[in-house]
Amino acid sequence: MNNILAQSFFLFFLCMLTLLISCELKQEDSEDQQGSSFYDLQLVDSLQIPILPSNTFIQDIHPETGNILLMQENGRKRVVFEVSAAGEVVQTFEHPTEGPQNAGRSLLSLCYYEEGLALLGSSGYLLFTDDRFNPLKRVKIPMTFNLAAYPGYRHLQKVERDGKSMLAMYYGPDSLTDFTTSAYYDAYNLLSLYDPKEEAFLPIGQLPQESIFRNGKAHYFLDTRFQSVDEKIRAVIINEPILYTLDTKTADTKHQKIPFDEFVLHEGYSLGREGLDEQGDFREISGTIRSYQHEQG
Repeated sequence: MNNILAQSFFLFFLCMLTLLISCELKQEDSEDQQGSSFYDLQLVDSLQIPILPSNTFIQDIHPETGNILLMQENGRKRVVFEVSAAGEVVQTFEHPTEGPQNAGRSLLSLCYYEEGLALLGSSGYLLFTDDRFNPLKRVKIPMTFNLAAYPGYRHLQKVERDGKSMLAMYYGPDSLTDFTTSAYYDAYNLLSLYDPKEEAFLPIGQLPQESIFRNGKAHYFLDTRFQSVDEKIRAVIINEPILYTLDTKTADTKHQKIPFDEFVLHEGYSLGREGLDEQGDFREISGTIRSYQHEQG
């Protein structure tokens, strides 16, 4: 008899617990629905483009026509699509592995420039073409290529300086020092400017003393993401929560901390070849800034 009462009480308790949990979940669902009612999600604008979307990156938008430059990556193969504002493919260009239309071992980035286009290649040239990708001029890049300059990101952008059109690029630091030494980070520049009229590359943007990259350790694969607007360039290095503002006219660099609630910094490796062997050691996953976009206004 006692066993029957105990089992009955257990079943009653289990049923009540299930009912309470069910009511609680319904209440949470109701609260979530009420909370979500404050947001009216809608599709503001869209553009359908008849190309395969896999590994396709937006490179630039023409300021007058609204045409879009897209680059598609497939292994070492790079195909560029120019698409109209209506979503129609205007022209297609496959970057060759050799010849006068070749910008380097592989195409990293491109943008509209003057009446034509500018293409940035790894190992490594700047290639200027007309608006149909016919080559006009090819310039050898004197800097050492940074392996963190991954294809598809906007590593090449038009910028202004004293009324002149120039190019801002992320390719590699203007330094011949070894990245396993502290001198490398003392001399490190975030970006380079190219002046087509003077045919000169100019380093811009130095690391501040309080940067984690100047802590006496080695940091590999520094990756800069940036956006240029007129004579201003705003940039971040993806492994550090600092926003840089570069003035192309004065070459001044300002920086401010990005107030993330929590951002795990990678403290770096030992200087010298010893640090190369430490890359396999277990470490906490560091924070990463995936992209940066400055909104006007």
